[in-house]
Amino acid sequence: MSYPESEYKLPFNTRDHPLVIMQGWNGPWSHKLYISRAGTEQDLTHAIDFVLPLDSEILTARSGIVTGLMTASTTYYDGSDPEIGNNLSPFATNRIRVEHNDGTLSYYSHLRHLGALVKRGTAVEPGQILGYTGLSGWVGDKPHLHFMVCSGDKSIPFRFADYSGPLEHSELFPESK
Repeated sequence: MSYPESEYKLPFNTRDHPLVIMQGWNGPWSHKLYISRAGTEQDLTHAIDFVLPLDSEILTARSGIVTGLMTASTTYYDGSDPEIGNNLSPFATNRIRVEHNDGTLSYYSHLRHLGALVKRGTAVEPGQILGYTGLSGWVGDKPHLHFMVCSGDKSIPFRFADYSGPLEHSELFPESK
C-alpha cells in the first residue's frame, strides 16, 4: 500500500489527551464507500476517529492552505444507527479542509458550532490550532475528531510521523473481525 510522501502529525496534543482511536480505516460504522440517500458517493474508507472531549484543540497535521470551512451547523446525531448517521445532511458536520502542496486535502470534522479559529485562505503550519471539537454531524456516543486525507474525492492511506501503530480498524480491534 502506498502512502503520500509527506507524513502527517497527530491533529491534537497527546500531552493533553490520550491517543484513543474509536474507528479506524474501513471501520464498521461509517468508514466505508457508500451511496447516500441523496445519491452521492461518499468515500470515508481511510478516515480515523480519535476520541476527544468536547472543546479539545484541533491542530494542523501538515502545512497547507485552508480551502474549506463549514462551522454554522448545530445539527448532530448521537445515536448508533448507521442508516440515520450516514444519511444526515452534508451540511450537518462542521469541518475544516486544508489543501497541501501536493494537491491532497486533509479534513478535520465534528467541530463545534463556530469552532474554527482560521478563515478560508489562511496558510497553516503543523501544530497550529485550527479550532475545537464539538457536536456536529454523526458523533455517536463519544465526542471525537474525524480526520482523513483525500486525493480528489477519494480518501487515501496516510501515516503519522508521531504514531506508528495500526490505523486499519481490524488491526486496532482484532476481536471485531
